[in-house]
Order: sequence, then C-alpha cells, then structure tokens
Amino acid sequence: MLITISPEQVERVRALVAPVTAAHFDEGCEPPGYSIHIWFGGPYGNSAEAHCGSQAVDLGEVWVQQDDWNAADAAKGNADE
Repeated sequence: MLITISPEQVERVRALVAPVTAAHFDEGCEPPGYSIHIWFGGPYGNSAEAHCGSQAVDLGEVWVQQDDWNAADAAKGNADE
C-alpha cells in the first residue's frame, strides 16, 4: 500500500508541528511528535488529518494505491491469499 500526500499537505503538517516542537524544546521538554490519521472511504475517497498534541489539521483527500489488497479481504482474514 502506498499513501501519497501533496507538497501543500506536507506544508500544512509542518505548520502544525513546527511551533509545537519549538515550544517544547524552548521549555526543555520532549516534543510530542505527531500522527497522521487516514480514513478509507471506499467510493467516497480517502482523507487524512494530522494531529500534534491537542491540535489537529485537516489534510483533505489523499491518494492511496492498494495493489493486490482490499479491505474486504483483510476483514475476512484473507489478505495474504
């Protein structure tokens, strides 16, 4: 599976993470890191949201390539067949 986000989405993540990381370093604390949550909406598309600490930013639609894999097979436990 390959998930691709655009350069503009990367900039939105950086804009979210950079001030939080800087503030933690300024206080001598370990920064919280960040996560990207991806929703697979089937025919409705795939979208993502980035989270850093208590803040979040909507990244919008993301491109997902799923070669030889689908959620229905995975749910049935047949992902490797």
